[in-house]
Amino acid sequence: MLKLAVEHPATPNFFKIIYNAKHMETIDLPVSCRSTLLRAIEFLYCDKFVSPVTPNELRLISTVFTTLGLNNIANFLKRKAEFAK
Repeated sequence: MLKLAVEHPATPNFFKIIYNAKHMETIDLPVSCRSTLLRAIEFLYCDKFVSPVTPNELRLISTVFTTLGLNNIANFLKRKAEFAK
């Protein structure tokens, strides 16, 4: 089932890279800030942020999701950041 999802044309490329990576292989993702990427992974894994997030952090995390091709999540976080102003 997961293999079918990864092979789907709409699946973001970084999911394919992660899925096809070998054990202990280094994966280069187009993200410059490690802590922002970790917060993005936290959001994907927990479906929420575990600790409070500022509007500026939401914007940064949103750019990570845009870079990774997850535009719906990016737009959702942008709206949350604008609402928090």
